[in-house]
Amino acid sequence: MLGLLHRSLALFVSCCALAIACGESTPGVGGMYGELPQDSAPDTFAREYCHLLMTACDCPTPRQIFSSAGQCESAMSMQLEADFAEAQAAGLAYDPECMGEYVNLFTQELGCSTRTELTPSVVVSINAPTCKVHYGEGVEGDACTNHYTAFGDTCEPGLLCQGTCMALTPQPVNKAVGDACDPSTDQCETGSYCDGMTCIALPDAGEACSLGLSCRPGLQCDVPKGSTDGTCTPPPGAGQPCASPPFECADGTYCEANTCVTALPAGSPCDDDRQCGPGNVCDEPADGASDVCMAEGPLVCF
Repeated sequence: MLGLLHRSLALFVSCCALAIACGESTPGVGGMYGELPQDSAPDTFAREYCHLLMTACDCPTPRQIFSSAGQCESAMSMQLEADFAEAQAAGLAYDPECMGEYVNLFTQELGCSTRTELTPSVVVSINAPTCKVHYGEGVEGDACTNHYTAFGDTCEPGLLCQGTCMALTPQPVNKAVGDACDPSTDQCETGSYCDGMTCIALPDAGEACSLGLSCRPGLQCDVPKGSTDGTCTPPPGAGQPCASPPFECADGTYCEANTCVTALPAGSPCDDDRQCGPGNVCDEPADGASDVCMAEGPLVCF
């Protein structure tokens, strides 16, 4: 599911379409921000976000709504000012440092990256922001109200509004191979796991594995029938029987009727993403025709 930040942005584009206004683009984009005062935050956010939508990432849907980046900025800034005013009328406080962090997430980390290009930490930040631009005084267990397009809710900082104010689940701390770890609070770097005390590298190709211990990313644990132990091997290729998820077939192939088959080329009709191969998705083309395989677009466009 989309988190607070991404859901609010989806609402912004639809809301701003109802408030289109004219305006000139303000110079200077892609900056790094500290605290953003409330009076300049709407213009700053709109300038940076619309630059991504309309110029840097060339997103198709916003271009159907706005004729220019300046028009996008004016409409989005006006909408954001109204949403902020509504949140403040509801008694919510404003956090200028958090607003700066929100903008930095776009300018410094998200950019025009696709979902598969993003690091896990950035995906977590999008789906579960660590701070709220607007917050209230609700304590854990209190009934609450979300103010998605004002980037907040009526709960106090550190709590999430899901009907009632709830404590945020702490995000795991990333650890490197060889670091001490606690499986309940830490997350080892990609290609490793926490054995209860230390981050250990996952088995590589040709090394032993088991049903309870997977292999390094991109490899499967080939376990003979009736056994629990096996060997790390590359996933099967086209024409071979599918392996067990999540690496049923090698890159560029997918599992169909228990056999790995070659992924569909761009422009081919499709039913789901797995048929289209790495870097491609099954989606509706701009002309509204049936879904076809196409290159994965920047996450910010969705």
